Amino acid sequence: MEEAAGTILFHDAPEGRRFLLLRNRRHGTWGFPKGKLETGEDHATAARRELAEETGVVDATFVPDFETQSIYVPKRRDGDDDADDDGKKRVVYFLGSVTSPAFRRSDEHDAGGWMSPEEVVAMLQFEDLRRVFREALRRLRRV
Repeated sequence: MEEAAGTILFHDAPEGRRFLLLRNRRHGTWGFPKGKLETGEDHATAARRELAEETGVVDATFVPDFETQSIYVPKRRDGDDDADDDGKKRVVYFLGSVTSPAFRRSDEHDAGGWMSPEEVVAMLQFEDLRRVFREALRRLRRV
C-alpha cells in the first residue's frame, strides 16, 4: 500500500475560519496539501515536509490528538507507473493552523485558496475526503 501524509490547514480570518485547498494540475481535483512518504519518514514528518513543499508554509502548529486517514484506490492514468502492488493508497491527515494566510502554490497545483467550510465541502470531489474534513471540523469544535 502506498503511504502518504497531508495537512488540513486553517487560519482564523476576520470573516471566519478558512481552510486551504489546492487543485492538482494533472487531474484537476481539489484537496489538501499531501504527498508520499520518503524513505525513513513517519507520517507527521512527511505531512510537514509536503506542506512546506506545496505551500511554503513552515510554521504551522499542529492540533494535538488529531490524526485521521483515508484509504482508497486512486484512478491511475497513462504513464502513472508508481502504483503499489495492491493499488491502494493510505493518506494520514493532520490538522494545522497558521496565523498568516500567506502561502505559495507549488507547480503541482494550478489553483488554490482559503475557503469557508461550506466551500471546502462543495469543492471536494470524493466522499471519503469530505468525511476526513468533517472529522477535522468536529475536532476543532473541541478546541
